[in-house]
Amino acid sequence: MSTRPAIQISVPGSQPALSQAIKAEARRLGFALVGITTPEPPAHIDVYEHWLKTGHHGEMSYLSSERARQRRSDPRQILPECRSILVLGMHYATSSPDSSIIPLNGRIAS
Repeated sequence: MSTRPAIQISVPGSQPALSQAIKAEARRLGFALVGITTPEPPAHIDVYEHWLKTGHHGEMSYLSSERARQRRSDPRQILPECRSILVLGMHYATSSPDSSIIPLNGRIAS
């Protein structure tokens, strides 16, 4: 198993320049989605609470635990000294796209 060297980015100047450099490096590494946000309590926490109440978390009951809900409502409970959160996403594919379709139920992530 090979390990990649740590990403080292040094950008003199403004925070926007640093953010753009981080995003560019993440895309260069193959990430399709890149975002940077603050650890402030999310304005949309009510959407998450509704998502839980409607049962969209399925069998992942840990998502609805009081601890998980509190930590999602205030990321600083996880890491108090956090100043920024980097969010990354990658596309994934199955060998046969149609193999993930279940009639009347939708797609299953691989």
